[in-house]
Amino acid sequence: MGKTLLSQLEHYLLKHHPYLSKVNLVGHSLGGRVVVSALLDLVNKPADDNLEINDVLLMAAAAELPEEDAKRIEEKISGKLYNAWSNDDDVLRFNLGENSAGRQKVEHCQNVLMPKFGHTDYWPRLEQVLRASGFNGYISGLPASNQPQPDIKSLDPVVADHLLYDLLDLTSDRVREQVAKHLRSSSWTTLETHHSLYLLTKETQLLGGHCLVNLARGRGLKYVQILLMLAEHYDLVNELHDCARVIEMEALLISKCFRSSFGEAHVLASQKSIIVQMSAMSETGYFEQVDALAASLTVTSYFSTTEAPAPEYRQTAPTAATKELALASTSLLPSWTNLVSTDRIKAAVTNLKTAVKPGYSALIPAVAVLFYARFKLNNEGLL
Repeated sequence: MGKTLLSQLEHYLLKHHPYLSKVNLVGHSLGGRVVVSALLDLVNKPADDNLEINDVLLMAAAAELPEEDAKRIEEKISGKLYNAWSNDDDVLRFNLGENSAGRQKVEHCQNVLMPKFGHTDYWPRLEQVLRASGFNGYISGLPASNQPQPDIKSLDPVVADHLLYDLLDLTSDRVREQVAKHLRSSSWTTLETHHSLYLLTKETQLLGGHCLVNLARGRGLKYVQILLMLAEHYDLVNELHDCARVIEMEALLISKCFRSSFGEAHVLASQKSIIVQMSAMSETGYFEQVDALAASLTVTSYFSTTEAPAPEYRQTAPTAATKELALASTSLLPSWTNLVSTDRIKAAVTNLKTAVKPGYSALIPAVAVLFYARFKLNNEGLL
């Protein structure tokens, strides 16, 4: 996206505002990442580009910006490079293995400390950021006291979790019941048979993170944070960098879960083809697969040999290799170590860790159902 941003912007300006040749750029969060990528790409291009970049404002930038890169950008633009940052931005902590510019000073930037700013405070309080930075010569507009300053942190964390709450609101009763069914299988939830949209969302959040801590503070994790938590559990953190959308994160995670439980031969075990295979299944067929996945994640599954049902469009007799893979995923008996591959043993160990983690055996199949709902809705704002 960064490599195409400036060329697309220039094309738009030529069509709609041909008299403009100089622009200022503002990027927040991943928008800051796109801006940094675009400017670093610009550094390596000829200096006769028609579009001149003046001031650049990064707000809570979810991107690393080493000193040498900031220096190269500073020399390329005609204005100043501003970095608005805050120590209180806890969302950027989840960018595992990355020291985001949005949480620290960066050399060769005009660093603007925004104390007590959370990750989502920058747009609602933009006037305050512009005042503090003096971005593009900004001095004042409406007095800050006359502008609406919503307290983002006071919003109900259940309703504010749009990727989960809105998804459940827009999906069908059948899908919501499937989510509730799996959540109720955990002793850490208190869902009754008749559940509301609000309680269903809240109970899903409560299964993310540390269940005892969540119960003590009365709230759980946002859905994206839950996906990050599960990705770390399955050692998928590096692969997440290739995921630009939530549905891609879900596809990565759920395909890994099916692979760990039933082996590479399972129809939903490949991230690249899981959506294609899922679209070929009926709703009932997919939910049967998720039920089998849920059964494979419980402690009791280690005393049985549960196999995933064959999809209705692929109902053929399982081969001996397939049976071996399914058996390996549901047992840890030491005597089998010479019969199955090391990878299958590792997968079985991962499944056992999942089974004993509070809430995980209910949360993972619930996420698999939510993944299906997101795919079926195909709502751009929820992908």
